Amino acid sequence: MPGLKSKSFKAVVLLLSVFQPLMALSPVLADLRRTFAVDASLAAQLISIPSIVAVPTMLLCGFLSRRLPGKPVLMTGLALLTFAGSATAFAPSFTAVVALRALSGVGAGLLIPYTLSLIADNFEGPERNQLYGLQGTALNSGGVLFSLVGGLVGVLGWRANSWTALLGLPFLLIAFFGLPHLPPTAHAEEKSGHLTPAAWRIYLTIVASQALIWVFPPSVAFLLDQRGFAGSALAGTAMAFFTAGGIVGGIAFSPIHRRIGRHVTGMAFLLGAAGLAVAALVPAYAAFLAGALLLGLCGSFSVSCLLVDLTAVVPGASMTTTMSVAMAFLVGGNALGPVLSGALRSALPGLTYEILFVGSAVCIALLAAATFLPGRTART
Repeated sequence: MPGLKSKSFKAVVLLLSVFQPLMALSPVLADLRRTFAVDASLAAQLISIPSIVAVPTMLLCGFLSRRLPGKPVLMTGLALLTFAGSATAFAPSFTAVVALRALSGVGAGLLIPYTLSLIADNFEGPERNQLYGLQGTALNSGGVLFSLVGGLVGVLGWRANSWTALLGLPFLLIAFFGLPHLPPTAHAEEKSGHLTPAAWRIYLTIVASQALIWVFPPSVAFLLDQRGFAGSALAGTAMAFFTAGGIVGGIAFSPIHRRIGRHVTGMAFLLGAAGLAVAALVPAYAAFLAGALLLGLCGSFSVSCLLVDLTAVVPGASMTTTMSVAMAFLVGGNALGPVLSGALRSALPGLTYEILFVGSAVCIALLAAATFLPGRTART
């Protein structure tokens, strides 16, 4: 059994972050929709349902961390993701698929905060910052991996696609044999640091920035189609660039953070504003890919830096609770972005995707300006 500071422990934590089976369903939504004869907008909600359910589950993790050992809770999350994902292959109705996606959201809500808290609780300084960046790379790599595998297996049908969740079985073995005993957080150690004004500023920055970034993914295919770049392959390539930006950002975060410190967040938001503006205003497909890459860099850099800031402003508080709240705001922002963009386009029929992107770019630029104000972020 590896120690909490060993290289094998770090490897286990990063490997667990790669398990992202929720991404596998995206390539087969059209096939699933035809099977159950449901509206396209209703089928698309299968992507957001796990995020919506994960938010309250993540908030519950702080309570669980004070009463239960961490390892069984983390493994329960893995098991739920594996079971619910693979059981979708046998779903007799669309309602059953929705229920299983919701159960997957519970699993993700248990898994993600605990993997983050393993870093926050057991590492400090540059080593912790580096691991945050690498974990972001692992999360994005997992999204790419499961999207690709899901798409390849999906040629056999959407039910076959569901079997990709069985890849969770080796991850369960990795967690069982690779993680040491993780005792509950002592009640005496639990403080309200995660609810201070400084912490709230970071939480609200996370949800606002994620909501603005996530107006992009659901709009990609439609905007490209309007510009004459039709086809799922072109839209998929754009999303691959978006995810690749997240991977590169995770790898580069630690050395960049060592050089410019708290200004990484502002720099990241400026990259995101530039990415949205380029995607909106330059009609060339290559420019759209460049914008997607910049936006992916923005998401990876900003989240990693905000998590580092958070650990600096809540010393002594339970890191599982703190990371649970942070991830609830992050996932909530991911779900909020598509909902808000859809609501705005429904309320304002003349609102084009270009105007939506430019408006989001202006808002992200304002967030960037706010981070450069004295005292608005932690100096880490």
